[in-house]
Amino acid sequence: RRVDVAVVGVEERGRIVEEVLVLKRSSGLPAFDAIRERQLLQRLQTLYVGPYQWQDVEHVFRRLLEMSRALPVPTPTR
Repeated sequence: RRVDVAVVGVEERGRIVEEVLVLKRSSGLPAFDAIRERQLLQRLQTLYVGPYQWQDVEHVFRRLLEMSRALPVPTPTR
């Protein structure tokens, strides 16, 4: 079902975040970038057309960002 595909998208986002964390760690960059997160939320807001209130959707995305920051940094594989 189309609705169920959204969960797969969340899983995929988590896997991508793990990959980015490995790259950031190997480059000595901080995992958290407040400016980048703010830019992401602004971009999402311009794309969002409903039906929910943006503030509610923003809350969901902020929670996803919190979850992403809480992920343990995976050890890079060679």
